[in-house]
Amino acid sequence: MFRKAKAQGATVGYVHGHFGETDPINAGLGGAKGFMVDAALGTTDAIEWSDAGRGLFAPWYAVLNNGFRVTATGGEDSISSMHQSKLVGSVRTYIYTGARGLDMHAWFQGLREGRAMVTTGPLVLMKVNGMLPGDEVKLPPGGGEIEISGWVRSIVPVDQVSLVFNGDVVEKIPVSGDRKSVDFTKKARVTRSGWYHLRAEGAPADRYPLDTRYPQGFTNPIWVTVGNQPVRSKAAADYSIKWIDILESMARQWPGWRSEKEKSHVFAQFEEARTVYRRRAAEAGAAPSSAR
Repeated sequence: MFRKAKAQGATVGYVHGHFGETDPINAGLGGAKGFMVDAALGTTDAIEWSDAGRGLFAPWYAVLNNGFRVTATGGEDSISSMHQSKLVGSVRTYIYTGARGLDMHAWFQGLREGRAMVTTGPLVLMKVNGMLPGDEVKLPPGGGEIEISGWVRSIVPVDQVSLVFNGDVVEKIPVSGDRKSVDFTKKARVTRSGWYHLRAEGAPADRYPLDTRYPQGFTNPIWVTVGNQPVRSKAAADYSIKWIDILESMARQWPGWRSEKEKSHVFAQFEEARTVYRRRAAEAGAAPSSAR
């Protein structure tokens, strides 16, 4: 279905990816069960956070560490006619459209290119060498020094601001005062290709008046390429293959297959995606492995 939609020029993605703090690989794969398959096949542009939560970072980071540029988005799925539902706009996606302003086509292009921020409240911005999320900083073979800058603005306090490189928190940015405003600039030396993003999070007790489990905001990645070195990680590829193995086991137990032809078609896509991840694992070779 995603392949057909992409062939017609659609922007596609997974909604309700996962809720909570647990890695979905240990919790029935969450709501985006086919995500790792479609990421490998190039048939998804995005995955959605529907509330504050850290669990979904695990599969998203694995996808990024395999070199696939899939955008994180936010959307609360408010159904205002229900007796209980989240407020409209409680989980938001901000897209940078540049000089094109409020233009639908620019918005979707920005989403596909990763020029996005997800938030349940805090506004978060990061730049690397002056470049924004979705951009790519190119360094010569052997790497070089980069400048990272960022800020957080929030109507409620945040407890932690984390700079993440290839899925690992490489620095905790100090938070002080009323904890509603953070600015920083730092230098870093990069010797292997990867990506940076910035996360800001607060305590559940500080969430009011936000309609969310806790304050959370984060950028999409800025990519840093060293020479011609691709972003690869054997650990991330192994995680992705394990995910698909679990998905296939679940699919074998599914009673709703309409035909053997349909089942064979889907299972062939599972194997196609596994082949992609096996190739990425081999390409990781002896390079330093990135955590999920």
